[in-house]
Amino acid sequence: VLAPELRDPVKARDVAKRLTLKAASRLRRIGYYAAAFSLAVRLENGTRLETSDRCYRAQDSMTFLTMLKQMWTLLMRETRGERIKKVSIVMNDLTPADALQPELFSELPGFDLKE
Repeated sequence: VLAPELRDPVKARDVAKRLTLKAASRLRRIGYYAAAFSLAVRLENGTRLETSDRCYRAQDSMTFLTMLKQMWTLLMRETRGERIKKVSIVMNDLTPADALQPELFSELPGFDLKE
């Protein structure tokens, strides 16, 4: 539960960013990759909003921050300016780094294989 001074949507977004960075850092430290990311918020009026998305396996902060930005924008359209009581993020569909198969084509000219 967020402290009252952090319930403004802008400050709550900063909390969500911090949680995302910490979770991505933890993935790297324990040697895992995630392929799914979820964001949920509970408003002061009790309403719960949630969204999730999938990605190519990742453990880097930028992938998850980009996903967070898109999801946050989506959820904030539904809040109608209501203050946020709680923020949570979840990274799932985890795979240990040592269980990954190597990429068959690590690079192809003109193609971004991460898309």
